[in-house]
Order: sequence, then structure tokens, then C-alpha cells
Amino acid sequence: MTGSIWAHGVGRVRKGRRPPRRGFFPDRQLWYAAPAVLFLIAFFGYPMLVLADMSFRKVSLGTAVRGPRPWVGWENYREVLVSADFTAAIPRTFAFVVVVVIAVLLLGLALALTLKENLAGVRIGRFLIFFAWLFPPVVTGAVWRNLFNGTQDGVVNYLLLRLGSIQSPIPFLAEPDVGMVVLTFLTIWTSLPFVVLVLIASLQGVPQELYEAASIDGANPAQRFQAVTLPSILPSFAMVGILECIYVYKAFDLILIMTGGGPGTATSTVPFLAYVKAFRENDFGQGAALGVVGIVVGVAIALPYLLRVRRSELS
Repeated sequence: MTGSIWAHGVGRVRKGRRPPRRGFFPDRQLWYAAPAVLFLIAFFGYPMLVLADMSFRKVSLGTAVRGPRPWVGWENYREVLVSADFTAAIPRTFAFVVVVVIAVLLLGLALALTLKENLAGVRIGRFLIFFAWLFPPVVTGAVWRNLFNGTQDGVVNYLLLRLGSIQSPIPFLAEPDVGMVVLTFLTIWTSLPFVVLVLIASLQGVPQELYEAASIDGANPAQRFQAVTLPSILPSFAMVGILECIYVYKAFDLILIMTGGGPGTATSTVPFLAYVKAFRENDFGQGAALGVVGIVVGVAIALPYLLRVRRSELS
């Protein structure tokens, strides 16, 4: 059998033959990635270059498309980075991201542990979680805006008035502190289904033999969670935490619908200020500068996730 294989030249290395030369691309399969690369260049790379160029120019509403756009260098960055709106938005954005991410991870883990069992009632709960995840943020924001309407037509104000708890309607979204609390709660509400679904899938992938071995060793439920469950789901837990940091940091639609960043810019995060500068104050140069700053911070947040994905591909 071996001789017949070698007779047909399988596995034979002929002496004196050089390996064929490769072209510019080391593998022809890379050509299949060309459409995706062209798509990224056209719809992401080119707009990023335009944004970066605009951030170094004085651009107004009248000159956004045509007209003179004088070069001002780093002036836009200097003005936005020392502005009162930006300095106030930094701690607000940080607190917003930290509170939402911590709350979502803890609540998501608790719900995932509750809903991981394949029981009738649990299956209904998983369906409701998945159904809530399907709602677009625009729809969710519109519903909650009606709930917290500052007039007596708002659902919350109507109930409080009927119960006699207040004498006049409370302008929930017109108060900076209250508006930020409502935004935080709503962002937790919209982020929770994704976290729960990911963690349920991760929990269901933990081998049951590990729990049986821990029970034989006399471990109680808390010890089994600490020794088996948590180490098994830690990679997924860390991944979803980084993704939530990115999602919460770049939140835009809920802020626009609920408070519009107001009153003033009291509920605006750093990325949302770019929209305020460009489309409300009509200063597209400073808006572009804030956009670039927001992208840099977003990339810094996403970098651990990208490095983790790269390491997993190489391993």
C-alpha cells in the first residue's frame, strides 16, 4: 500500500524544484475579503478622514457643503476641551457608564442564574426577555417619555396626583438630576436583555459533571458558584462587560428622545455633545473635534475586547 502511494507521487518532494512564487497577496482567498474592505473604506474610512479634516477647520452651516473653510489647526480642540460643557460632561459620562454597566452585569447575572433552568415558567421568562430585546430603542424611549411626561397627562404624574402624593405635576425630564436618573434607569432597562441572553447561553455551557463533583466534595451552593460557575462564565462575563461599556458610552438615541441632552447640556454625555455642537450650535468644526475625541475614547474602551478576540483567534 505504501509503495503504491509513493508510486503515484503522493507525498513525494521532488528535488531541485522551487516552490511557486506568490504574488502581492500571500493567499488567493484574501481576494474574497476585497468587497468587505472596499465597503469599510467607503462607508467608514472616508467619513473618518472627512471628520478629521473638518475638526481642523472652521466650518459653519453655510460652509458645511460649499464655501471657504479656513484652516484653524488645533483651535477647535483647544476650545472644546476647555469648555464648561465638556468638563462637566466628563464626570457625568463616567458615572453614567459605570453605574449602568455595574447594574446591568449584576442584574443580568442574577436573572441568568434564575432563568437558566429548562422549566415551563422559566421558558416564559426567557421569551419575555428576548421579546424585550427586540424593541428598538426609539420605541422604548418614546414610551418612557410619555410615562415621565412633565404634565398631568404623564402616567407617573397622573398616578401620583390621583394618590395625593403631589399637588402639581413634576417636570421629571426638565430637572437635570432627575432626568439623568431616568436616563440611567432606561439604559439599564434596554441593555439588560442582551446581557441576560449571553449569560444564559454561557451558563448552559458549563458541564454538569463539575457541579456533581463539587457536590460530592461537600460544596454548598455558594461554594459551587464560586468554584465552578464563576470561573466557567468569566470570559463571557468580561466580554459582555466590555461590550456594554462601548454601548453605554456611545448612547445617543435614548438621550435624544428622552431629554435631548437638556435642559441645556445637563444630561449630555461626551459623544452627545458632538451632536449638540454641530447640529444645534451649527459649529461643525468643534462638533467634528468632539467626534474625534469621542472616537478615541471609544477605541480605548474597545481595545481590551479587540485584543482578547485577537488572542483567541491565534490560540
